[in-house]
Amino acid sequence: MAIAEGLALKTLDPLQTTLYQLALTWHRKLKQPLIIMHDEQTALTEPLLKMLLKVANEGTPRGFNLPNYKFPLVDVKHIDSKTDPRIQLADITAGFTRQVAECALAGTAADKRLRQVRRLIHFNSIWGDGKSWEQIRPREIFVA
Repeated sequence: MAIAEGLALKTLDPLQTTLYQLALTWHRKLKQPLIIMHDEQTALTEPLLKMLLKVANEGTPRGFNLPNYKFPLVDVKHIDSKTDPRIQLADITAGFTRQVAECALAGTAADKRLRQVRRLIHFNSIWGDGKSWEQIRPREIFVA
């Protein structure tokens, strides 16, 4: 665990950096303050959410040795997927993308499906298999 200015970063936990990177990407695309709505999940603890909000709004502490990007992240809300169609749609999309990625790992992904999910996958995603990553990776990288 790396510690800087009272914030702890679990160095092997991709959830913290993934949420930050996705929020930063959407802020750059939309150019407006953001509210993240996420399905209820025990891994999204109150301390993690507070740290995410602090880092987004105040910048990355020097001790983290990361680029210092600030952007207005207003809130991260837990939403019940059973009652919110936006979260239901996000779950369906994530499930489809995961299924295509698993097929890519097995070498059985259809080209049409790969084309459908490429724009849904973040260019900075963590992926351990080079051959299947080459199939699913986005072809265009968003640059601010």
